[in-house]
Amino acid sequence: MNWKDLLCKERFNKNYIDPSYDPRSPYQRDIDRILFSSPFRRMQDKTQVFPIPKSDFIHNRLTHSIEVSSVGRSLGLLAGQFVLETKEPTLVRTELSSREGFVLDDFANIVAAACLAHDIGNPPFGHSGEKAIGAFFKNEGKEYTTALIDEEGKDLKTFEGNAAGFRILTRTPGLELTYASIGAFTKYPWSSSSIDDRYLIEDKYGFFYSDRESFESVANKLGLKCRGAGENRVWCRHPLSFLMEAADTICYRVIDVEDSVKLRLLDYQTAVKHLETICYLTPIDEDRFKPEMAEKINETEYLAYLRAKAISSLIYQAIEVWKEKYDDIMNGSFNKELLDISPSNAELENIKQNLIKRAFNHPLVLKIELAGFEVLGGLLREFCGAAFDKFEKTKNRKLFALIPEQFLTAEGKWHANNAEKLLQVTDFVSRMTDSYAIDLYRSLKGINLSIIE
Repeated sequence: MNWKDLLCKERFNKNYIDPSYDPRSPYQRDIDRILFSSPFRRMQDKTQVFPIPKSDFIHNRLTHSIEVSSVGRSLGLLAGQFVLETKEPTLVRTELSSREGFVLDDFANIVAAACLAHDIGNPPFGHSGEKAIGAFFKNEGKEYTTALIDEEGKDLKTFEGNAAGFRILTRTPGLELTYASIGAFTKYPWSSSSIDDRYLIEDKYGFFYSDRESFESVANKLGLKCRGAGENRVWCRHPLSFLMEAADTICYRVIDVEDSVKLRLLDYQTAVKHLETICYLTPIDEDRFKPEMAEKINETEYLAYLRAKAISSLIYQAIEVWKEKYDDIMNGSFNKELLDISPSNAELENIKQNLIKRAFNHPLVLKIELAGFEVLGGLLREFCGAAFDKFEKTKNRKLFALIPEQFLTAEGKWHANNAEKLLQVTDFVSRMTDSYAIDLYRSLKGINLSIIE
């Protein structure tokens, strides 16, 4: 793979060059397009880890994504510095006004854009929402998948937020991101048909069967290496996607600790021990952790200090691994998470196991996640029934009228193809906010009726 292809500035499905009067780079424009899009805005009311928190301190998908983007920008700058100064100095832009060549900020903005969008396809109620959609099609809604080909049915039964995100980024009018940003966003460049491949590290995938041609065009434009044949093809990851993944891991591991303390699901001393352990492992001498700060500030401020230092330590650990594995990454043979082979791997795993035990499996969290199964399953039951004419005609028409035009065909109808029709329904349901999904479910069940004033 080569960086000229990997940093492709062309826009997906658009054959034009960004206007010369705009001083922003194409990648900066990607960031702005994502920031002002409605799918991004809806993340303000989507669960991060702790569903529908009452405290405004706790993170939702929007605040998490903004923080991940900030960390990703730092990682991108460090990667750009390494590539342009050490590996590919001929790529450096020589004139300020030139459109040729690249600068450090190009790497930073591509990673930042990918990070902003990394959770954009997640349904309501977080990862339990993904499981709820898949469970509906495996069980109650399995009648809808029997007539589909295996690949289409598997997409629904193993519904994946990353694939839904790729669908949003490539199908939402007005986004038309650069190929580089879409490539860096795609954490799992393979379909659900390939998730049993031993090369892969997780049972996840990056695009639905109906979007396979779109992804193939992205992969070809970026020059991503491919192995396998037919529907089982697996592409190597874009080198900058490893940094997007690391930024996400850094934020949710460290921030989940802080959120858990705020919600009193994790005790303060345990949190301090976790974060101090990571802080001591920073590879940067000038950024050394100062434990004496604990005596100078209160507990809340000290926890915030540890959070900042831990994030900084993990950024430098991640980029050191990226540099060390650079050749393997560029030839497509590396497929691990950077932090899994960092000095902090053991402590990050300790944090994960502690949070699973004390926070993620807390009865209050589990009850709300289980309610998400009921809400999403109930909505899919209603709208799939309407799409396949399972109800009385009047009810079908009224349910159809609730679906915004953006989820229908250009003619304002259900799609004639059954697989696409089901994706219309899952697009609609999975893009709801937590609150809207709950309110709509209650209304359809007659539990709560809004009054028009």
